[in-house]
Amino acid sequence: MGWSPRCRDRLAEDTVGDTESTVQVVNPLARLTKGEVCKVGRDAGLTTSDLESTLSCGKPPSRRSGGPPIANCGVCFPCLVRRSGLLHANGTDGTRYEALPWADDLPLDRSADWRALQRWLGRYTLTDVLTDPPLPPDMDPVVAFDLIRHGRKELERLLRIAAVAEAADAA
Repeated sequence: MGWSPRCRDRLAEDTVGDTESTVQVVNPLARLTKGEVCKVGRDAGLTTSDLESTLSCGKPPSRRSGGPPIANCGVCFPCLVRRSGLLHANGTDGTRYEALPWADDLPLDRSADWRALQRWLGRYTLTDVLTDPPLPPDMDPVVAFDLIRHGRKELERLLRIAAVAEAADAA
């Protein structure tokens, strides 16, 4: 559902390699959140079902030995970003995931990305943007911070959904 700016730059280096080349790899969606990218897809004519049938998972269950025939695990960071993006664009996410990231019975190792996301949403500043892995050479740190702020708003929706699910389980 999209490439990171770092992936784009790496592809350009690997395919073009030569600084004298006139070939450029451009990602016009690089400054959009996942939800904004999904909305662009919807505006281009993709249906909710089209968007939900995409693969974003970093650890696809169907590719694991003995794994279920499900494309997205639901608990890795790419799945968390994917879920928040679909929620932002569609108001819902009907994707079938292997697991819910906030499930009580999820093994500790499989809930690591969820716990990291919860910590990350607890605090993040412009200093973090400047000290994290390098931004693409053409990315203004202020623009990056704004993009991260918008993405955080999308991701925070997952925390609200988890809180509602936990309250329902407790009732």
